[in-house]
Amino acid sequence: MRNKTLFTLIGMIIVFTILASLVMVIYYENTRITGLAVDTNPETIFPETELNQLYPVYLKWENTPVTYSFENEQDCGSIESQRIRNAFEIIQENTEGKIKFKEGSNTDITIVCHRSNQIQTLSDDGSQYITATATPYTDNSKITSGEIHFYNTGDKKISSNCATFPDVEIHEILHLFGMEHVNERYSIMNVHQLYCPTKINKEIIDKLLVIYS
Repeated sequence: MRNKTLFTLIGMIIVFTILASLVMVIYYENTRITGLAVDTNPETIFPETELNQLYPVYLKWENTPVTYSFENEQDCGSIESQRIRNAFEIIQENTEGKIKFKEGSNTDITIVCHRSNQIQTLSDDGSQYITATATPYTDNSKITSGEIHFYNTGDKKISSNCATFPDVEIHEILHLFGMEHVNERYSIMNVHQLYCPTKINKEIIDKLLVIYS
């Protein structure tokens, strides 16, 4: 009798542990949004395609190098500023120089940093902190300019999920090249950022190479 009671208790503990683990996984998957990018200009939203939810192939920057500048670099902080520059360099290197970037003034891409948090209410997820937003502006098939806003920056803060790889920064820049969020778990364009990427996914690089070949 005593052994039967012990086995019953052990079984209940195992079942409880499994259920608790499942609840935690579901909660984690549905609440952890650290790098949500939002296209803040409705006129620039295009229908999703079946191939990785990308914008149409014909939508592209007309000229390269694509230039970028900081509107208020002092609010980015030295660490975040360097991560942003590194993100541009990584995309350029991964696309074999087909896409080039140049920092300057009166540029194609404007980067704005905000020391405050940004909260946005999403239809399915409720209120969430937004770490960055990206807005491309277009003229027919051409991307003419873009803006990236990073939030909660300054001093030693970073708008990122990863300590050493500029994942959020690359994610936002890719939005300005027509890349939309995808459901693939291990993609740098996954909105939930469920892991810390160390590279840009091959299918994204291949797509960019096709567009800018």
